[in-house]
Amino acid sequence: GHPYFSHMAVNLAISIKYHDRDMPISIIQDGQGFTMLEGWKQDLFNVIEAPKDMLNGDPYYLKLNLDKLTPYDKTLFLDVDMVWNNFLKPSELLAYLDGTEFTMVCRNELDPNGELLSRWMDMQAVAAAYKVDKLYDVSSEVMYFEGQPKVFEEARKAYKKPKAQVAKFGDGYPDEAFFIMAMAKLGIAPHEVPFEPSYWEPRYFPKQHSREFISGF
Repeated sequence: GHPYFSHMAVNLAISIKYHDRDMPISIIQDGQGFTMLEGWKQDLFNVIEAPKDMLNGDPYYLKLNLDKLTPYDKTLFLDVDMVWNNFLKPSELLAYLDGTEFTMVCRNELDPNGELLSRWMDMQAVAAAYKVDKLYDVSSEVMYFEGQPKVFEEARKAYKKPKAQVAKFGDGYPDEAFFIMAMAKLGIAPHEVPFEPSYWEPRYFPKQHSREFISGF
């Protein structure tokens, strides 16, 4: 889509290469913004063309197809609007997650009998539909999986026939909603709860802070 996403991907790739120079990085692109990058920037990536049928008019649907798109036996997926920090190398995170079939960012375990808040769907309805007493507040900006876990196939099924009404998000539907349903159907959980490898300021600070707070001056 927008060329800014391609520039974000370059920044992320450079921050990864800073720590692990030989780390292979693939990018899924749709033939728009990526082609506007300079040659050396494109060369940072192994390019995966997004199949038209997977775009489906919904950019988030691509995430439900990562098992089909990845060229790797072990895949760490990252959204492009981030950079890698200095606390842990990418190779160290991969080593830590080695042997985990599937996991993703998980902020908490949710009790369907309590007050469940979600901007995407009625979580009580999901719990009732799948007859579960436990759901997970997951986010897909960081995902790790090995091979082709069944959770992706189930998420695609949930996308086509959701058991709860899912709110739209921009031009599509939030992929997290369908991963929540798939995990409920399969009875699986993230490898660790909570698992928060990514930092997103609005999550940890409900109010925006001043420039002085960010810089430490």
